[in-house]
Amino acid sequence: MKELAIRTAAGALYVILMLGSILLGKVTFVAFFSLVVILIMYEFFRMVNKGGYNTLMLPGILVALYLFISFFMYHFTGVGASIFWGLIPLFLFIPMAELFRKGEKNIMNSALTVLGVVFFALPLALLNGVFCYGEPQGSRPGIIIGLFLLLWVFDTGAYLIGSRFGKHKMTSNISPNKTWEGFWGGMILVMAVSVVYFDLIGFSTPLKNIVLAFLMGITGTLGDLTESLLKRNFNQKDSGSLIPGHGGLLDRFDSLFFSAPVFYAYISLI
Repeated sequence: MKELAIRTAAGALYVILMLGSILLGKVTFVAFFSLVVILIMYEFFRMVNKGGYNTLMLPGILVALYLFISFFMYHFTGVGASIFWGLIPLFLFIPMAELFRKGEKNIMNSALTVLGVVFFALPLALLNGVFCYGEPQGSRPGIIIGLFLLLWVFDTGAYLIGSRFGKHKMTSNISPNKTWEGFWGGMILVMAVSVVYFDLIGFSTPLKNIVLAFLMGITGTLGDLTESLLKRNFNQKDSGSLIPGHGGLLDRFDSLFFSAPVFYAYISLI
């Protein structure tokens, strides 16, 4: 009972901080999610290093942070796309630094450092575009909250339906608790929530919002499974222990890493 109470309180605090950072405006948004970028990159590099590699942790974190801040400034301050040119020397520094490091697996160290930036920091950077969707240099918190809402609803629905009715495993070798019953249960629930929520905030049409929910269910599952695969490859149960009862931030944001780019692309097209 005590563990459940701690888990619930930690989860509630996590949600409050995230929603608060979005609702309070651009400054709190960039401050909170910059910290999220730093902590997620740290968790990933630490996990990889425990698996026998030696990534360039500090340069990787700095490149990830520059990437996120660049997207923020591009969308919210009117800075031109030239700000992204700074990413070229930063990315080039990573393989160049390996030339002067002693040890083995230099190519893999460099590749895993870049992988972390692209796979984790880039989707988080795209949240800036979702946050200001349709409001140049402004913000529409309802849209980005909708993204997180869809992912949370799908995860919750999949867990509840799967734990009660789940029999057919999706990928028993990667995530043995995920079932097809849970997947489709979560999918039906998230479609219904998507239609109601986005209608309330006046966004798009019911049919397009059903398609959006379907895409979030698929990409959220892929992100979750990919993060589970990474942990198995590096022999880690959790990415960290920052959130009691939940693991690390990487564990909490895993469904976002495929979903954010697809969400951003979809709403831009429709």
